Amino acid sequence: MKKLSLALTALALPAAGHAENYYKCVDSNGLMTYQSEVCPPQQKADKEFYYTSKQQAAADSNASGADKGFKKSKGSPTITFYYNPTYEPPGVTMAQTESIIREAASKWNRGCNVNLVYGGVRKGDAPRQQNAGDGYVVRWDSALQDVSNNGLGAAGQGGTLSGVKLNPKGIYGPNDLKRVITHELGHVIGIGHIHDDKESVMSYLANSATMLSANPNPSDYLSCNMAMKQNYGIKFEEPDWKKSETTDQQAAQIIKDGKSKR
Repeated sequence: MKKLSLALTALALPAAGHAENYYKCVDSNGLMTYQSEVCPPQQKADKEFYYTSKQQAAADSNASGADKGFKKSKGSPTITFYYNPTYEPPGVTMAQTESIIREAASKWNRGCNVNLVYGGVRKGDAPRQQNAGDGYVVRWDSALQDVSNNGLGAAGQGGTLSGVKLNPKGIYGPNDLKRVITHELGHVIGIGHIHDDKESVMSYLANSATMLSANPNPSDYLSCNMAMKQNYGIKFEEPDWKKSETTDQQAAQIIKDGKSKR
C-alpha cells in the first residue's frame, strides 16, 4: 500500500452555479488540488480543463446526482474513522457526532474512489498514522484554541498523519460540526484547500448554502479521485487540462476585509 502524501490544514472559524473552468495545482509536498482559478505562486501550475455538462453529471455534488453518475473503481481503499468523545463540549452529543461522521463519510463515498467507514468509539490519543489501514481518530483538542490560522482561528484541523482534531470552543452546534468534519475528512484523505470555488466544501470562502449542506462538489470529488489515484493507484480518467489559485493567506484576508466592512 502506498503511503498517503502529507496534508495538514486547518478550517477557519466561520464568518457570518458551479464554476466551469478548473485548474490542477501541485504544492511542494506533491499534494494536488483542483480549483476554479490560477494556482498560488508557490505551487506548481499543472493543467487546466473545461468541466463539461457530461463531467458535471458524473460528479454532481448532491446525493442523487452523484449516486446516478459515479461508478466506483475496483480496489478503492477502505479508510476507517473512529471517535474519541473525551472533552466533547456542551452543545453536541456523542450520538450527534457519531451520526455526523457517518454522514460525512457517506458524502465523500458518493463521488470518490474511496470507502470511508465509521468504526465506533476509540478512547485515547490517535497514534501517528502511516497507512490508511491504521485508521484515524476524530477527537477534541483544546490546543486548537491557540492556533492563529492566518488570524482566523481554527475550528478544526485534519491531516494524513494525525487524523481530525476539533476545537471545543470553535464549533457552534451540530450544523457547524457537520461542516467542519466533512472538511477535515477531506484533508485526511489527501485534499487541500480549494478557495477559488465558493461551492467547494474545502474552501474557507464557501457560500452559505455549501456551509449549511456540507456537500462536496465536483472540484472536491475531482481532488479526492486524483488523491486516490496518486496514493493508491486507483484508476481514474483525469479530465483533459491547461494550468492553476487563492492561497490560505489571501482567503483569510478576504474574510477579514469583509468583517471590517460590517
